[in-house]
Amino acid sequence: MRPIRQILNIFDLHVGSQSALWHPDFVGNDGNKYKLNPLQEELYDIYCKIPEDVEEYDTVFLGSDLINGTNRASSGKHQMTTDLNEQMRCVLELLKPLILPGTKVIGISGSNYHGSLDYDIDRAITDYFDGRFYGAFGHFRLKQTSLNFLLTHGTGFPPIYLHTYSSRLAVEYIIGEYMKKYPRIDVHVQGHFHIVDECTRLGKKFVFCPAFELFRNMSHTKNYSKHSDIGVTKIVVYDNDMVIVYPFIYDVKTNFKLESL
Repeated sequence: MRPIRQILNIFDLHVGSQSALWHPDFVGNDGNKYKLNPLQEELYDIYCKIPEDVEEYDTVFLGSDLINGTNRASSGKHQMTTDLNEQMRCVLELLKPLILPGTKVIGISGSNYHGSLDYDIDRAITDYFDGRFYGAFGHFRLKQTSLNFLLTHGTGFPPIYLHTYSSRLAVEYIIGEYMKKYPRIDVHVQGHFHIVDECTRLGKKFVFCPAFELFRNMSHTKNYSKHSDIGVTKIVVYDNDMVIVYPFIYDVKTNFKLESL
């Protein structure tokens, strides 16, 4: 059994948020660098470990919400900058070490809240790396395999028990395919919830990807709170079409908390 395709999944960078990744050498439109807070310094140090830890891959899935947008619901609070062009240029600087010449890139669009209604930033980032952009979702046959992939960002508020949600989603797709409402899907990859998870139902694999924006103690119920999983996932497809997901999740030690909104 040998690997045929190796895919690095990058989701939910949320560049622009003070609790997310930022490049320390990025120069803004005014010619100055932005000062990183302790959390961002640690996130960047973690991010720099990815090439060595993940090792080989031939494809990158860009799972959208790569920028944080203007955070308009909170009047732009807790942002490095609300300038979308600066956020996009910072993303490009972060991605360049991971997307080397010859790497295939597939991108999709994410939440409208984190982008612009006038300019598709996710498309612009994908185009910069000569990638294939699919829009809201990508459904495609992965070359050199017989597998159909579905790449989406995901919507809605993070559920309390993610694995329950992923199993429910699997049932929906299996029934939808049986009723000929959905095309055939073998592997579904999505982000949005900032948590890594994986389940397999009737031979179909559902993969949820981590992020590079940290949530701490986001309250869902009186007795439950959620933390972001920080990192990436790697999908390896072998010559018998076996799919194995390798999560690369990192502990964040910095005790950094934004002021209450």
